[in-house]
Order: sequence, then structure tokens, then C-alpha cells
Amino acid sequence: MDLREVEEAIRVEAASVAKEGRDRTATEVSRSLQRIADQLAFIRNEHEGGIDASMGKRSGWKVEI
Repeated sequence: MDLREVEEAIRVEAASVAKEGRDRTATEVSRSLQRIADQLAFIRNEHEGGIDASMGKRSGWKVEI
């Protein structure tokens, strides 16, 4: 899942909650926030293994983008 998908999922969830017309419990909000945090952590960890342009500069590699 990329950041755009996370953003869209948050927006869909927010719209769904607004349509319900009820208050959510702290537990429900906590679970939703934890799912979002887990998705963001997954995305962050996915990118840590790659080589980016700044790594190429430090190592002397030529990185073409």
C-alpha cells in the first residue's frame, strides 16, 4: 500500500464515520489509528531497503533517475 492509498483509506473511513451520525468510543478510535500507524510503518520499512539518489552520491555511484 502506498501513501496515496493510505490517504484514501483515511478519507473513506472518515466519511463513513460522519454518515453514521454517532460517537465512536475511544477503543474504536484507537483501533483505527493503530491500523493507520501499522500501514505507515509498513510503507516506511518497505523503502528502507532501496538505494536512493543520496546514497549514490555518498558512495560515488552514478545513479540515474
